[in-house]
Amino acid sequence: MAADGSPVWEIAQQMRISDEAVAHALDRIVAALSRREVSQVETGGLGADTDQGVTGGYDPDPIGS
Repeated sequence: MAADGSPVWEIAQQMRISDEAVAHALDRIVAALSRREVSQVETGGLGADTDQGVTGGYDPDPIGS
């Protein structure tokens, strides 16, 4: 659908997934085709933890383990 010129929002509606999921998938495809490295990026919304890193600065192991 993207190759045929459909916008991200239209693909998301047709696939029943979020716009962000479509945009992320397209970015990974373009990166692979252009041999660009893809790195994980942390994003957050209202009330999101603002500490650095994917774990939010907390120990990923449960307490007492």
